Formats: sequence, C-alpha cells, structure tokens
Amino acid sequence: MAMEDNKIHLYCMPGMAASSSIFEYLNLPEETFVVHLLEWDIPTKGISFTDYAKKMSEKVK
Repeated sequence: MAMEDNKIHLYCMPGMAASSSIFEYLNLPEETFVVHLLEWDIPTKGISFTDYAKKMSEKVK
C-alpha cells in the first residue's frame, strides 16, 4: 500500500466568482493531507446539467 493511500484527499473548490488562489495560504500537514485545487469549467453551449456534473466530477481522483 502506497503512503499516499493513507492520506486524506482534500478538494478545494472556490465559489463561482473566485479562483482557487483563495486557498493559496491553506497550510495543512503534508504527511496527512493531499490538497487538490479545483477550478470551475465554463460549460459548453447546450450541455445538460447531468453532463456538466459528470465533466466536473472527472477532476476528483
């Protein structure tokens, strides 16, 4: 089992009017957490809410 398997994956998603830079000073112990900074995708014209949600969920590992 890899060491990273024991870590907590923390996904940080800003509000729609902000960027992930708001988490710039987030300081958590690297031996405990893996921080993932997410960004909103601009939806393509005509995409359904379900398809957009699926696209966004691909960012979660």
